[in-house]
Amino acid sequence: MKRFTAVVSVAGMLALWPLEASAQEKGPVEKGTFVLGAERLTGIFHSDVKVDPDYSDGTTTIALFGMGTTGLLGGGVGIGTMQLPRIGFDGFVIDGLSIGGSFVVFNAADDNGSETDFLLAPRVGYAYMFSSVIGIWPRGGLSYWHASYSPNRGRDFADGSAHAFAFDVDCPLLIFPAKAFAITVGPLLDVSFGGKWSRQTGNGTEISNDLSVTQFGLSAGIAGFF
Repeated sequence: MKRFTAVVSVAGMLALWPLEASAQEKGPVEKGTFVLGAERLTGIFHSDVKVDPDYSDGTTTIALFGMGTTGLLGGGVGIGTMQLPRIGFDGFVIDGLSIGGSFVVFNAADDNGSETDFLLAPRVGYAYMFSSVIGIWPRGGLSYWHASYSPNRGRDFADGSAHAFAFDVDCPLLIFPAKAFAITVGPLLDVSFGGKWSRQTGNGTEISNDLSVTQFGLSAGIAGFF
């Protein structure tokens, strides 16, 4: 499925950000630092999907800027939304301790129909610099995602949607080629709960099933420290 983002380019936002860049020193990241990031820009993801009572599947995906992910219309129930690039906002309330989150709103359309994806993921983390160039930033939190789709005429099913909550953990390395900007790369784990997949058949019958997705992988992005 061809995907088109409905959010502003984070790379452009970082380039135009007016605040003074924050130089990093060895030790916990300093209190008062603000971070604006573009996350999951690329990566390799393995997802195990289960739809009760009798469907399960495992998929490995290599994604770049959202391309390569599979949405609901493509049969990837719950996979595509969790793999989409995200905008991240985090502030350090004390040395090392960050509070923030990430979100994404995407819209996709092709010959099969259209789909809209939304995800919000609040989190806490702790960032420590081993030097002015290398650090680590483990983070964890909860997320909620929702995807809705509307197939084109002639399909054998009608509008539908899927949603779930998830426990999310990631642990990116921070690599600073310049004092203001970092490349982030590291492992991630997402485990969903409370998920549902609902849709209507062509004759108007509504079907709803429990949905669960477990995903792990390796992703990369960029971040600006101010």
